[in-house]
Amino acid sequence: MMTIRLIADFDNTLDDALNGVTEAGAALGRMYRAALARAEAAEAERNDANIEVALEQATAREAWQRVAELEAAQGWRPVTENPDKPGWYVVYDSDGHVFYNADIFPYRVARWTGKWDSAFNGLVDYWRPLPPAPLEAAP
Repeated sequence: MMTIRLIADFDNTLDDALNGVTEAGAALGRMYRAALARAEAAEAERNDANIEVALEQATAREAWQRVAELEAAQGWRPVTENPDKPGWYVVYDSDGHVFYNADIFPYRVARWTGKWDSAFNGLVDYWRPLPPAPLEAAP
């Protein structure tokens, strides 16, 4: 009988221990799932931040590319490169042959009609498009 009682006590102790392990295991499982949820939320937040940075960088790249395009469109061109269409252009004579006070202000406006105006023909070294007119301020 004593043996049966010892076995019963052991069985009860074992049940209590297993229940404790089961409760501890359940608690560990809850902690694991909570930590995993926090890690996934942090990863999603990081991914969102990376997307925002990538978009900002793309926007900045596009803006700098547009600045470069605008600067190139307004840049000086050698006289060996003719304007695409007739019109008025800023011209530069590096020798100062034709321009009054060329050392102070070597730029003039000349008309291109397939050749430079007769006063400038053969004397222009560089040309560039006229800059756009200023915008009127809104009242």
